[in-house]
Parts: sequence; C-alpha cells; structure tokens
Amino acid sequence: MTYVSNEYFNRVPAILICMDWDALLISLHLIGAVLGVGGVTYIEIFSLRFGRKHQSKAVAKEVGGLFHLAYVTTRIGMITVAVSGFAILLYFRLTGQGEDVFGSPRLWGKLTMMLIIFADAWLLEKHRLSLWLGSAISVAAWYTALILGAWHDFDGSFLSIIGAYAIAVAAFALLIEAVKLALRKTEKPGARPASPS
Repeated sequence: MTYVSNEYFNRVPAILICMDWDALLISLHLIGAVLGVGGVTYIEIFSLRFGRKHQSKAVAKEVGGLFHLAYVTTRIGMITVAVSGFAILLYFRLTGQGEDVFGSPRLWGKLTMMLIIFADAWLLEKHRLSLWLGSAISVAAWYTALILGAWHDFDGSFLSIIGAYAIAVAAFALLIEAVKLALRKTEKPGARPASPS
C-alpha cells in the first residue's frame, strides 16, 4: 500500500487518490515495452526475409503493409514507454516513494537506452545512419532496456550497462550480417521469395 502525506491529499482529487496508480502506470509501461520489443523484432525478421529487391509487385505490396504495421507498433511502444516512464517517476516524486530509484544505475541505464532509441529512429528517418548499423543499435537498445526492466536485483554500475550494450550492438550487427550471408547462399539465382501469406 502507498502512503502519502496530508499535503498530497489536499492537492489531489479523492478519485485520483483511490486509483491504483502503481499498477496502472507499470502496466502501461510493460505494454509499451512489449509493443516496442515485438515491433522492432518483427522489423528485423521482415527485413531479413523480404528485404531483397527481386519481388513481385503483389509480394512487395503485402510486405510493405507488414513493415508499416511493425513500424507503427514500434512507434506506439516508444511513446507509451516514454510517457508512462515519465509518469512513474513523477508519481514517485509526488508520493515520496523510491528515493533510492533516482540514483539507481538501472534507472539511468533505461533512460539512456530510450534516448538512444529515439535518436536512432530520428537518424534513420533522416537517412543519416546506415540501416544495418541503425537496426543493430535499435534492437540492442530495446532488449537492453527490457532486461534492465525485468532485472530488479541488478546491482551493476552504469558503465557496465553501457559496456554490455556496446557488446550487444556488435553482436546484433554481426548476427544480422551472418543471417544475410546465409540467406544469400541458400537462395537460388533468379529465385523469388515466396509470398508471406
């Protein structure tokens, strides 16, 4: 149960105080994380499977729709995570909870990952970053943020988080290239990818 000061009660309408804000905000945050991680994962799967140019118009149109859906899902996840995360911090501040949270390397690690995700999305949209590197940066950031969110007992430093993230970026970049190479080797010359239906 959350305990708040009398001053807080005087400032906030009773109906808002009675709501279980902890559960509501955390649920929204989890939903945003699921949408973001799921969306970025499907984007990479679609890119690897259907990113080749020798497609029929029908396949290209259907794949384009799948890409659009995955991008929209990821964007919704980004916004939901950012807004709910800010709301959680504000709620903690107003209610005097989690004083140790604001100095936690885990919190600053998650905030850094979200800044990287937004910066990466902007750079990709402006074509100032290669798709290969941007994809690795985005996927690694989403999964790092997800792991930090789930790992409540994490007691590492901020630098260890950034170091692990850098390794994850390199690993994802190499994995993407390895999968692309494997697909090129298994694909017959002149063959066209099958329709995703």
